[in-house]
Amino acid sequence: MSDSQPTQEQFEASPKRAIGYKEDGKTPDRVVYLNHIAPAGSISSTPNDISHWISMLVNEGEYQGKKVLSKEQYDLLMLPQENIGLRPPNQFWYYHAGIGGYIEAGKRNVGHNGSIDGQDSSMLLLPDDGFAVFLISNKNSGYNPLIAHYAKNIFVQNNYERDFAAEKALKDVADFALFSEKLQTGSVKEARVLYRSLDSGNLEGSMNVLGYQLMRNGELEKAKFIFEQNIKDHKNSSNAFDSMGEYFFILKAYDSAIINYQKSYELDNGNTNAKMMIKKIQAQMQP
Repeated sequence: MSDSQPTQEQFEASPKRAIGYKEDGKTPDRVVYLNHIAPAGSISSTPNDISHWISMLVNEGEYQGKKVLSKEQYDLLMLPQENIGLRPPNQFWYYHAGIGGYIEAGKRNVGHNGSIDGQDSSMLLLPDDGFAVFLISNKNSGYNPLIAHYAKNIFVQNNYERDFAAEKALKDVADFALFSEKLQTGSVKEARVLYRSLDSGNLEGSMNVLGYQLMRNGELEKAKFIFEQNIKDHKNSSNAFDSMGEYFFILKAYDSAIINYQKSYELDNGNTNAKMMIKKIQAQMQP
C-alpha cells in the first residue's frame, strides 16, 4: 500500500483527493479536520490500495503468497472479541478490534460503515468465502451497505433477488435530505416544489424534527411551512398538531396555539403535554 496517508494534511495535499459533495451532488461539501480522531477516521487511501488490503484480510493475512499478519494479529481482527447479541434472530453480532460483524449460517460477515461530510464508505468481508467488497462514494449515501449486501448475494450465493422495500426507504431518506438542504439554503417556494415529488407517507417524524430545528434557528416561516405540511399530510396525527401548537405558542399567538393543542388532545387524550399547555396558555391569557 504505497498510496495511503494517515494525516489530514497529506489528504488535502494529495492530487488524487476526492472532493465530497452535498446532497445535490453538485455543491462541494466542507472538509472536516479529522486528525483528532486519526486512528478512526483520518486515514485516506485509493481504491487500488484498499483492494490490496481487503484481499489480504480475506486470505488469512496473506497477500500474493506473502504472510503480512501473524495468526495472532489476524485473529485479533477477524475473530469475535465481544458479543453484542442477536439482531435479527439469525445473525449473532459481535465486535472485533475496530470493526464488527455477525455470524450467519456459521460463516463470518465482517465489516464496517463510515461517513463524514461529503464522504461515505462501506466494507464487507467474507473470509470463509474468500470474498470482499469495499464501496466508496464522495457523497453521503445510505445505499453503500445495501449494495454490499447485493454483491454478497450475487457473487457468493448466486441470489439476484432485490429488496425493493429497502431501496424505497433509502430513496425516501435521500429525497428528504435533498429537500431539507434545499429548504435550509433556499426559499420556501423552492422547497415546496421539491416536496411535491416526495413520498410523504413515512416522513412525519423527519418533518417534525426539521421543523423544530428551523424554529430553534429562528427560521420561523420555514418552520411554519413544515408544520403545516405535516398536518396536511397526517390529518390524524396528534403530534403534528401538538408541534403546530408549540409554534404558535412561541409566537405568542395564543388563540391559534390553543386551537392546535385542543385538536391534538382530541386525537389523543393521552397527550398530557397538550392538556398541560392548554391550561398554561389559558392562565396566561387571563387579565
